[in-house]
Amino acid sequence: MLAEDVFDSSILVKAMRKILNIVLIASLIGSASYAMGEVIAPDEDETISTFCECMRVFSGCDREFFASAAGKPMHSWYQTNYLKKGVKVDLNAACYRTRDKDGMGNGECCTIANNEAKSISNLFRGTRK
Repeated sequence: MLAEDVFDSSILVKAMRKILNIVLIASLIGSASYAMGEVIAPDEDETISTFCECMRVFSGCDREFFASAAGKPMHSWYQTNYLKKGVKVDLNAACYRTRDKDGMGNGECCTIANNEAKSISNLFRGTRK
């Protein structure tokens, strides 16, 4: 048997560890960006279109850490936001505020009882379109 024919399992193990590390880092970055949301402070008054999404209500949804990492069903909608010059707006929070409005969240979004801040950061996402 030639040396080239012998399978070196240590090389495979090292390669698998590198792949797993890359996947883990990518998922953490994705979760972190979901939680941070998009905060805008415009240079002038403007009207923007915002794409909103939230985790749909299901049993135990309030115990999910991040909607983006949960692989759970999401609900989405577009809304218009009116921004004032120099005033910071968190688009996750803007989406949270319309969670129960017809034609928007429609009451389909999960929330964490008595914890608005955690609901906004973990279960809602707003992005400028």
